Amino acid sequence: IKTQIERFQVLNHRLLVYAQPSRFAKEKINLAETAETCVSLLFAWAMAHNVNLHLHAGEGATVTGDEPILEHMIVNLVLNAVEAMSARGGNVYLEVFGDGADAVVLVRDDGPGISASVKDSLFQPFVTSRRNGFG
Repeated sequence: IKTQIERFQVLNHRLLVYAQPSRFAKEKINLAETAETCVSLLFAWAMAHNVNLHLHAGEGATVTGDEPILEHMIVNLVLNAVEAMSARGGNVYLEVFGDGADAVVLVRDDGPGISASVKDSLFQPFVTSRRNGFG
């Protein structure tokens, strides 16, 4: 039941982001705080899939943008990494760092990587290597 509740929380977060008006806010975003929010949302779900989440968030990383959209992007990247690792377990690392002028969000894992058959079309809409995936 706990795992299903956690999955519902992730789905609920996604739906709330989609339901928001399409106007983009321009606000200063602290990437460390946003990354912490994303990890807290996904931590239990990842553990239920035998995947450990690791966060390294530097304090100088800020950007101007729409925070719910940025959260959605980070959540999706981490979800993809966890789902790819769930069969064998492992580690997913979320790192954010910056110097005030530039900022980086890095999601990496210790999995086998992307298959050669998908690499060339990876960033095309609806491309997936998962049986029930939709890109």
